[in-house]
Amino acid sequence: AAGDGSQPGRGPAGDINAKYTFDSFVAGDENRHAFNSAMRFAAFAEEPGQCPSLFIYGNSGLGKTHLLFAVRNYLAKEKPYIRVKYANSQAYLDDYMNELGGQRGPGSLIMREYRDADILIIDDVQNIVGKQASVEFFFQLVDSFIRDGKKVAFASDRAPKDLAMDERLTSRFSRGMLCLVSEPGFEMKYVILKRYYENIINGSGNLDGLNVDTSLLSMLPEHEGHLTDEHLRHMAEISGNNIRNLESFCERCAGLAAEREAAGLELSASDIDETAKTYFNTARKIIHIDMVQRVVEEFYHVSHEELIGPRRTATIAFARHVAVYLANNLCEMTTPAIGSEFGGRDHSTVLNSLKVVENKMREDRRIYEDVQNLKNTIMLKS
Repeated sequence: AAGDGSQPGRGPAGDINAKYTFDSFVAGDENRHAFNSAMRFAAFAEEPGQCPSLFIYGNSGLGKTHLLFAVRNYLAKEKPYIRVKYANSQAYLDDYMNELGGQRGPGSLIMREYRDADILIIDDVQNIVGKQASVEFFFQLVDSFIRDGKKVAFASDRAPKDLAMDERLTSRFSRGMLCLVSEPGFEMKYVILKRYYENIINGSGNLDGLNVDTSLLSMLPEHEGHLTDEHLRHMAEISGNNIRNLESFCERCAGLAAEREAAGLELSASDIDETAKTYFNTARKIIHIDMVQRVVEEFYHVSHEELIGPRRTATIAFARHVAVYLANNLCEMTTPAIGSEFGGRDHSTVLNSLKVVENKMREDRRIYEDVQNLKNTIMLKS
């Protein structure tokens, strides 16, 4: 049977993480590639040589763990005969040290549960790589999985090339399914908030088959406060990029709306803004165009004079297109105002840059990932 990462043979039934499924993951355009790759990995779980590895990376709170749990839960439900070992990095390190400390004599097997699995899933793998006590065993374990035609799935806060990994493993991960989970845009955050409000907060909630004390629930108010579509859209606009906090943010706004309604008032935009400050460091963050230009210049190794000047060599022109695109997405500026910050270019030139970058991102996944990484860097530095 598929294990849950702590007890062999135990599936995710009753596990608080069993709620994470592919259906419950909101896959916006930013993360469609990671979502599709995770589903493909699960679908080909029994097919040797197909989709041997899945490596998901990106900042904290963007859904990497959700996708790993979705793979594990799908296999436990649909293919329970496949032995799956799931562990986060701390559980892996604890298991390794405990079993290493309990060895008695030569020939004892370390981490049998890991070795005997058909599919190995480990979260936050960057924490393992930095621990010298277990890193060599980890390399050997993963290498044996790949050589034996078994499958591995990992999540990390950075790409394999940015980890201090054995070069052989780095190259293998890069040849497998390598997926960036990006920060969500407005539409994705709006869908998450709307779905959570309608289905969980304001929905009837089908409790059949769940171990829930309805006598306690009956003592609660029938409805939380009312959130309009305008409220939800404003929440999506001003919230930060940590998806993990969106549901709690939605709960608090609904509770505050109930308090306002009880007093004969309505939830205001300023109420939502104040609540957002409790959850997100990036709420109402102002991005200046000079920060956009500086980050792009460093990434593409061009000077500021080259970026805003008339030169049109391929590298400089593309860096300029990207900077214009990011300025349009992150800065509260009109297109003529953006053009004026790039050597006095006009509205139509700015629109052309937007079109160039959008087309390139659709055609080349690497360019898409570069742009998303630049966006993340700008947000963090602002």
